[in-house]
Amino acid sequence: MKNKLLILLIIIAMVMTITGCEKEDKTEIAGIVIEASESGGFRVQVIGGFQEDLMQVHLSDKINYEEGVDETISVGNAVGFYITGDVAESYPVQVTATRILWNESVITGKILSAGETSILLQVESGFDSKMLQALVTEDTLFYSNIPSLTEKGNIIGFTITGEILETEPPQVYVKRFVTYD
Repeated sequence: MKNKLLILLIIIAMVMTITGCEKEDKTEIAGIVIEASESGGFRVQVIGGFQEDLMQVHLSDKINYEEGVDETISVGNAVGFYITGDVAESYPVQVTATRILWNESVITGKILSAGETSILLQVESGFDSKMLQALVTEDTLFYSNIPSLTEKGNIIGFTITGEILETEPPQVYVKRFVTYD
């Protein structure tokens, strides 16, 4: 009886393994798109989730986009995505994205003054106004070793929540800081 039960348990374990009841290996990567191809693939400067600095991203045949995410991935955008499977150890490393989590335009600007909760910027790209006040909240994400207190004169890149306050200069809520020079 014990032998039959043991054999039955072994068979069940083998069937579950073969039919894919394993946990899927997912890794979330964040990066700034530096090159985009017509086929949909892209190259990113990695800002989070992986130790290499550059990554060539191919799209899975069954690529999924989170609800509301723009499917057009453009140079200069900040993008978050899942990869699964093997990483080709070339330079840059090559991966296959299975899901695009976010795809956001980046605003860059020179810091004129900065505090803990706001930064006054001279806009360089990504926004129509020449001046902008970026508001930092507890939900703001910091990528790529960006300090929480920034310094006057440095260039910073960030994405916004989409809410723009009609003040002078306009005020925006920062969703994530993605570059800092």
